[in-house]
Amino acid sequence: MEKTKYTHLFAPLSVGKLKLKNRIAYAPVGTGISENGTSAFDDADIDFFVARAKGGPGLIFTGAVQTDLEIDKYTPGSLGAWNIAYNPSLFKLMSGRMLDRVHSYGARMFIQLTMGVGRNSGMKAPSPIPVFADPSKESPVLTTEELQKKIQYMIDGAVIAKQCGFDGVEVHAMHFGYLLDELAMSISNQRTDQYGGSFENRMRAAKEIIDGIKAKCGADYPVSMRLGMKSYIRGFNQSDLTGEEEAGRTLEEAVQISKYLEEIGYDLLSVDVGIYDSYYYCYPPMYLEKGINVNLAAVIKESVDIPVIVCGRMNEPELCEDTLAAGKADGVVIGRAMLADPDFAKKAKLNQAEAIRPCLSCNIGCRRKMQSGLGLSCVVNPLLRKEGSVYSCLLPAETAKDIMVIGAGAAGMEAARAAAARGHRVTVYEKASAPGGMTRIAGKPDFKDEDERLIQWYVNQLKALGVEIICNQEVDLDFVVSKSPDAVISACGAVPIVPGIEGKDHEKTVVFEDALLGKKQVGKKVVVVGGGLVGCETALHFAKKHRDVTIVEALDDILSSGAPTPPMNKLCLEDLFKQYHVEIRTASSVELINDDGAVIHTAGGQETIEADTVIMAVGLKSRAGFTEALEAYNIEAYSIGDEYRVSNMLQAIAGGYEIGRSI
Repeated sequence: MEKTKYTHLFAPLSVGKLKLKNRIAYAPVGTGISENGTSAFDDADIDFFVARAKGGPGLIFTGAVQTDLEIDKYTPGSLGAWNIAYNPSLFKLMSGRMLDRVHSYGARMFIQLTMGVGRNSGMKAPSPIPVFADPSKESPVLTTEELQKKIQYMIDGAVIAKQCGFDGVEVHAMHFGYLLDELAMSISNQRTDQYGGSFENRMRAAKEIIDGIKAKCGADYPVSMRLGMKSYIRGFNQSDLTGEEEAGRTLEEAVQISKYLEEIGYDLLSVDVGIYDSYYYCYPPMYLEKGINVNLAAVIKESVDIPVIVCGRMNEPELCEDTLAAGKADGVVIGRAMLADPDFAKKAKLNQAEAIRPCLSCNIGCRRKMQSGLGLSCVVNPLLRKEGSVYSCLLPAETAKDIMVIGAGAAGMEAARAAAARGHRVTVYEKASAPGGMTRIAGKPDFKDEDERLIQWYVNQLKALGVEIICNQEVDLDFVVSKSPDAVISACGAVPIVPGIEGKDHEKTVVFEDALLGKKQVGKKVVVVGGGLVGCETALHFAKKHRDVTIVEALDDILSSGAPTPPMNKLCLEDLFKQYHVEIRTASSVELINDDGAVIHTAGGQETIEADTVIMAVGLKSRAGFTEALEAYNIEAYSIGDEYRVSNMLQAIAGGYEIGRSI
């Protein structure tokens, strides 16, 4: 058997005296609301973590586990689902069940213990500082006694964690602007007691935590710190895209902190950047580069001897391997990419990188949906948080059917994949010259290359299952009937909406599809009609190509229509628009397109925006499918994806899987 080509990635790593089988860690991603309301790990949590362990990483972190029942008044079963102190006996029982299974795959597991989130959720902070996202309010302030209790709760939590069998603990966290981060940064810590003022005082809580854990759990019990290397803020509730006006933590301060953490006994540094005020750095969307934190991590690694592991769009094995080979980090932390494909590490080790289902860095399921109280999900992985359920099983079909799938977009290809995996005979018909549907169009900007990878992943999967994709094939009712399929899955997708604007047929007018696909030339001065996600991404694409871009949006804000946009994505786009000098005209509508450009109506009256090209990007409408017509022929038929309802890729793929698994 061929050896892995990722030799650095799959070399062992020592954390103190603990040896990890490789240098891939699954990130401490919260899983959302506890389904059993106990604040202990439930069966779905166990199945979730076991699936990641089976996928091959050397280390797995839990999401943040609360230790404080008294001061911040967490509600058991809330979004912060786990609390190690709420019912220690049950916590030990469920953790033991989980760890027995996780350890069977050779993975080690650290529990991440939190002392609090501070101003991020309006809870008690070191000083009276503005609450995140609501600067009209100030955070209540922790007394010295309360802070010391919180420190003790962290130590007590580590003792319980060791009794459970966890291989180590991670301290949550000197990152993202959480409580320990607030204590360490001068912008958020104006205390006059022993926890404020000097560097040593601001780091005192971190020291007392590690001293207490090592005293109670033993000097060899591994302890990691999740550390933010840079805040990227100009002030509270003010992000800073470039970091040039840094008002929070600088890289130089992070180096000082790293050296100190090593000195006082921390065994591992897991590094990232950003706080909630610069939310897009916490969960970098596709608009930011892959491996965004690698070069900063290299500076930290040079300053310490303990291992440094780095996260931040470490989506591809090649990127991970190159990072380690260059000596820029000792390991990688992978979160969203292992939500998309829990077998990321296993496939990489087997030199099957092309088989890894790509993470789109879209934040739609893993962040927006979870933070909306709808549970953790993933756009490309419909099995997330369902790993142990019947839903995850593609059981062989009782009777193999001839299935026609109309449309090779994400919904159609997922339905075809699931159905073929069950033994059905599936053929996919696509009227375009290549598969992908709207995903292929959306993937044309350079920051959406993962969309292109997803299409290729589907093509590879379907080929392996013996599914033929026939392109350049227009399908009508007569064609369907002539093929006599047992079942039809109609995924005809959607078409752009072109509003009835005078001049919509002017030579300057282009629909976004034709603009992105290069079917029509786009001039120097561009007006994008529509400030939804399609319009904004189209605008960014051409702004990065050195066009002068103006967005015209009828509503009072961009990204306020259609499926909700994750907040970090919206904030990132807004800052990128400033960087690329994209003008945004809200509460405005285009009335006319003429030789001069676009004539718009605003609250102040009528004006003309000079333009060489006016791109229509106001949205999509469902394309007519075949399900109703096929009822007369007694052919089993289903409508999925944008044909059924224009939404987003999460709904498209989830719907495709549901029909494919059950047809």
